[in-house]
Amino acid sequence: MTDENKEYPSLGKQAKNLAKFTVDVVKDQVIGSETNKTLYATDVVYNQRLDTCKECEYYDVEQNRCKHCGCWLKYKARFKEGHCPIGKW
Repeated sequence: MTDENKEYPSLGKQAKNLAKFTVDVVKDQVIGSETNKTLYATDVVYNQRLDTCKECEYYDVEQNRCKHCGCWLKYKARFKEGHCPIGKW
C-alpha cells in the first residue's frame, strides 16, 4: 500500500490538529501551575499510550501513525498534553 492510499485526514485537517496540539502544549506551559511545568509524559504513560494505539483500528504499523488524526505517535504520545482524538488516552 502506498502512502497515497492510506486513509489519513486531509493535509488541512492534519495541520489544524497539529496547530491545536501545539496551542495546548504552549498554553499548559504558560498558564499551567508553577508546580506542574512538566512538558513530557512519564515513560510509563508514554508506553501505555503507544500500547493502546497499537491495538487501535486507526493505527498504521508501518509509519507508527494514527489514521484518524494523522499524527506521528512517537511524538504525540510523548507530550503530557497529547490526547487521543477518539478518547482512548
